[in-house]
Amino acid sequence: MELSTSRKALFTVIAVLLLCGTVEGVARIVWWRLERDSLRTHYQKGEAVLANDAINFMKAPDGIYGYTLRPGFRDHGNTINSQGFRAPADFLIARTAESLRVVCLGESTTFGTNDDSNYPLFLGRILEKTAIGYRKYEVINAGVPGWLSDQIALRVRYQIVDLKPDVAILYVGWNDFQTYDPLRPVASKSSFEASFGGKPWMEYAAHASRTLALLNGLRQRRPPEYTSEDYQDAAANSTPPERRYRFLVRNLASIAQELRAANPSIKIFVCTLVGMWPRTTSDGKMVVPFWVNEHHISPAQAAHFVDELNDQLRRFAGEHGAGLIDVAAIFRPLDRQRLQFDFAHMYADGYELVAWTMFDALVSSNLVRARSSARQRELLATYGDAPAEVKAEGRP
Repeated sequence: MELSTSRKALFTVIAVLLLCGTVEGVARIVWWRLERDSLRTHYQKGEAVLANDAINFMKAPDGIYGYTLRPGFRDHGNTINSQGFRAPADFLIARTAESLRVVCLGESTTFGTNDDSNYPLFLGRILEKTAIGYRKYEVINAGVPGWLSDQIALRVRYQIVDLKPDVAILYVGWNDFQTYDPLRPVASKSSFEASFGGKPWMEYAAHASRTLALLNGLRQRRPPEYTSEDYQDAAANSTPPERRYRFLVRNLASIAQELRAANPSIKIFVCTLVGMWPRTTSDGKMVVPFWVNEHHISPAQAAHFVDELNDQLRRFAGEHGAGLIDVAAIFRPLDRQRLQFDFAHMYADGYELVAWTMFDALVSSNLVRARSSARQRELLATYGDAPAEVKAEGRP
């Protein structure tokens, strides 16, 4: 008996669905095995990295990130909760009614010097004392010293999205700045992949179909080997910033996508970064990225490379619908030599000024209203008399 056309179509659809389901099932098994091996590699390489880490006592190897802050760590100046955040207690996943939850994403400049000197702490205090609009303000310090933007993006995917923050502030990029040498050919793979064994297919972990994720990973071509001419050209002209920071931009885009998927109404802010250059520490022995010493980069040249990074961050904010907090512009006319103790990290007053700049952005975006406070004006007056060479370097 010959089947009708409609039955043939139905059986064809069923066969195709069964085939697709089988392929996807096999892909998920392959993915699980690849992921298991990758997590093991990340953990093992994280152990090796921490062996030479100056603050390894407060870090622990991790299969996802390579390493993370040691949950529950305590000493005289640093308190890590069981979730791996700088905080005395855990944050509840469930939201408190009429509260504003802000997550601060970054590296050591977000983590801060100690429990009493970090910008998320100051931002929380400013909100509690000065902001109007919510009954409670919750600021989460998600900074981890040494992390690249790759690791921050992974943490957003595996942890931060569950918290569904109302606001995300990204002070991100210093470790990418230190890692990607502007006077060498553009890195063919991210420093995270090079250090911890990441694989191309992992970039597509958020994809609903493991089949498509694996196929996308397989499509990536092996990068070409660099020639001596490539090195000479990079040393003579520096690498284009849009290519040098492509991993940073890719990770920032992933962060924004993941956060918006978890909370479509979230407000995301991207910050420019404050560097001390062209000034240096008073003793002239400022700790700097390896390539600054290797290439004998002058403070003025180093300041130029920071400007290039900040221009990329400004462009990203504009192209991805994020708010821009131009912290670098606010700090440019200030005496950064008294606000910072190295090219990126700050004393307590510096971090408090960063927090005030972020608070101004929240007010300007109508997220909160503000009571009057003289503290910000006091800080600006205290550090506003920058040396002549700093004033000359400032922008209008």
